[in-house]
Amino acid sequence: MKYIASLLLALLIYCTAAHAAPVCDYSGEDWEASSTRVSVVLDVDGHPATLHFNSLYYMFRYINEQQASGRQLGRVQSFSMLDYGSRGGSSEHYLNGTGDTRPDGWFLWTNHMLPGSAYPYIAAFEDQHKAQERMKEWGGEIMDAEEMVTQLFAFYAGRHGMVDEHSGQADAGKSHDSHSSAGSHSGGHH
Repeated sequence: MKYIASLLLALLIYCTAAHAAPVCDYSGEDWEASSTRVSVVLDVDGHPATLHFNSLYYMFRYINEQQASGRQLGRVQSFSMLDYGSRGGSSEHYLNGTGDTRPDGWFLWTNHMLPGSAYPYIAAFEDQHKAQERMKEWGGEIMDAEEMVTQLFAFYAGRHGMVDEHSGQADAGKSHDSHSSAGSHSGGHH
């Protein structure tokens, strides 16, 4: 009887875990509740893993902290971030990229608190017009994926005293701790 009870308990635990909502791999918070949710597939210790993050910053911190602890992480195979412009609609969609391509879209870096996210608040938009509408409402700066990655690294480096491998020096001066400008990205859409 104990054996059968143990099997039933194990089956119940397995079914509960299999149907549990995903959580952020960095914070442990509900991933689906985040308005800036990100998922990535990357090699972790030689095996592909799908990881979920409530913000780009949490993803960036997770990857950097894991590498600093000696964990072997390969390059990102795929990247998906919720299109804030589709959030809560009947069909939410994502901006996608691979290890070789940046997502095609626009990123609004703002001080406006975004539901379920973490500072720095970065919302992704497929439609540049929707990003501009939100920028008028929230303030901040619109940038393409390449510029956003550069600024996110500078923000992280400034907070953690890291050296930017591309410039050879820590770039704390470009950190976006306080955005007061309402500028927008002026380059072409990639």
